[in-house]
Amino acid sequence: MTDIGEIVFLPRLLEHLAREAPGIRLSTVRSHREDLKREMEEGRIDLAVGLIPQLGAGFYQ
Repeated sequence: MTDIGEIVFLPRLLEHLAREAPGIRLSTVRSHREDLKREMEEGRIDLAVGLIPQLGAGFYQ
């Protein structure tokens, strides 16, 4: 998640999750990580939020 994503989207997402899935665990990582594409392909990261051009083709954007 980009820093703007954390400011804009994260509070609303956390509020929604607290209601709908109170036991869920959520962790965020910065999108500048070089290995984000690989980690998503391997299932270690499930969702990327923000402008993340390094993902390239093969991801729903």
